[in-house]
Amino acid sequence: MEGSPNDIRATLLLCDAAQSAGGKLYILGGGLQRIARVPGTAINIALAIRLMIPWSRANERIEVVARLRDQDGNPVEVGERPVVIRGQVEVGRPAGATPGMSFSVPLTMNVNNLRLPQARYEWTLEAQGEPIASEPFEVRDAQPPGRPV
Repeated sequence: MEGSPNDIRATLLLCDAAQSAGGKLYILGGGLQRIARVPGTAINIALAIRLMIPWSRANERIEVVARLRDQDGNPVEVGERPVVIRGQVEVGRPAGATPGMSFSVPLTMNVNNLRLPQARYEWTLEAQGEPIASEPFEVRDAQPPGRPV
């Protein structure tokens, strides 16, 4: 039986780097809100995600999509392609699980060599086409040493 996509919850964290292994998230430089970059260079960022899948959605394939949007909500494009990461998750009910419990699913999405102008942006996360989380951030040029930010 399918539940509502809105019953899937998520925590989304912007990081320097992230990895998931053994049911855990390993995060470096987590909680970014402002990214300073040398003008004209690319940035590498990661999304650390913890999905909470309810009992009713176990054993169901769930499409997860992260989209990068500009400050006006428009898709950010690199070349002529929007920055979109797609994946699927499916979690089973382990033996002995308490009926009604939710299941934690750690995910990471790493984005390398992303060239963004100075501006505000937002990552949005969707499950089955419905928004479940978002994380705003801004990109600014790094200031030379000794100059105030």
